[in-house]
Amino acid sequence: MIAIQPKPNDQMISDAVASYPSSCRGFFYGVTNHEGNLNITHVTGSGVTPLTTADIVNAERIAEENQVTLLGMYVSHPDQSAVPRAEEASIAKPGFHYIIIAVTAEASIITSCWKLNNMMQFEQVDIINFQII
Repeated sequence: MIAIQPKPNDQMISDAVASYPSSCRGFFYGVTNHEGNLNITHVTGSGVTPLTTADIVNAERIAEENQVTLLGMYVSHPDQSAVPRAEEASIAKPGFHYIIIAVTAEASIITSCWKLNNMMQFEQVDIINFQII
């Protein structure tokens, strides 16, 4: 289960709407509780360019500086479903969570979260908005 605090939730949605009809992406950070549930406390946007190793290194540096854990990344899917694409599966990192924000021209939003299982296939993770778990 993953909980998204209001500020990072709003920032991810805002990034997705503002970048439409292009995709946006960024990283999210937070803590993991004793039950393994995640709590997202903040995000950093990384733009619309392809993901690079330098982006991940920078995200890890930000996590260390803020004494939080780099939990995963988010990406928008303009006019598409909120499920992982084949190219996202090919670069997926085990242990990372992936929040996908489907956005339309009317700013209709559907958000989902995914992670790789032991068989290197995506499985959906429940999202709880606006509360700490």
